[in-house]
Amino acid sequence: MREAGLDRFKGMLICLIVLGHNYVFSHHYPLLFSYLYSFHVVSFLLFPYLFLKTGVPLHDLGGKLTRILVPHGFFLLLAAALFVVLNILGGEQAVIPWLREVGTALLVERETPFRETLGAGFLWFLPALAVQTLLLFAYQNATTGVKWLAAGLGLLVHLGMGVFDSTSVSQLPFSLSLVSYIFVIGLIINALHTRLRWTPRLSAALIALWLLASYIAVDNRFFHPLAGDFYYNPVSVLQPLALLMQDSLVLLSFFALMRLAYSLPSALLALLGRYSLQIFLLHPFVWQLLWRAGLDDFSTDNTILIVLVTAVSFLATLGLTLGLALLAARTPIEAIVFPGTATIGRVRSD
Repeated sequence: MREAGLDRFKGMLICLIVLGHNYVFSHHYPLLFSYLYSFHVVSFLLFPYLFLKTGVPLHDLGGKLTRILVPHGFFLLLAAALFVVLNILGGEQAVIPWLREVGTALLVERETPFRETLGAGFLWFLPALAVQTLLLFAYQNATTGVKWLAAGLGLLVHLGMGVFDSTSVSQLPFSLSLVSYIFVIGLIINALHTRLRWTPRLSAALIALWLLASYIAVDNRFFHPLAGDFYYNPVSVLQPLALLMQDSLVLLSFFALMRLAYSLPSALLALLGRYSLQIFLLHPFVWQLLWRAGLDDFSTDNTILIVLVTAVSFLATLGLTLGLALLAARTPIEAIVFPGTATIGRVRSD
């Protein structure tokens, strides 16, 4: 049975992701854009830590990997096909460089022509989620001693990764560096989630603290965009204040948004949460259509016009993407591309 509050939480996160991928917003509000990158995508990676348990059967692992990798494979092929078409239309004929670009984009999280042409930076997320699923499967089936050892190693990785050359870190495939870096944060989230008793007063206090901390961080430019700049400059124990601020904002943002979601009886947010994977994979293509339709030429210093264009393009991207997802849910495409569908328009929860 699905939990509406968690669906609304995922709905909030997917709205922030779509907003963060809006170039009008990111270009005119780079500080807010970087702030969003400190928690919005990372929160989706941290979401499975809410459900850690002891002893997970192997068939559960297979089901989860299928629900992750099948849609990833489909959208990777779709993006690759569009990349080839765009290159042909642009007069490029070499096939081997195309394949190399696609392979690099699949393995390594860095900007490539394949990503830049299609806005296909989303391709890193599901492989990272698959690697994390394998990691958590091993952790949940380990003995208590091994779990403590894994937690200790995770803490060492978290504190020390920034000491190493960032170029070497960025070469690890499938975002393994980011997955291992946030492992200890995920364990903290699980510990807090299973031990805290949430009351309306505690939830309100947490949300207020998060808003205050966010204002201070943005006003003083004192935060680290974890998902955005992580591969270039991961924060280490050599920067203790920045590391503490980064981790605190991630934890505060995660729990504050979750408690806010539980307090907002929004059917639309719940719907967006149920289709968050579909929206995540579809919205870059929709945004590229809007971008190539004329937004790439948008330029103004008028603040009201910037806000208006950002809002309209954000709502258009979100609305069109959700519409496509709902349309696909009424066809056999849903069950093929997104295996694990329980009923029409209702995706199984992990």
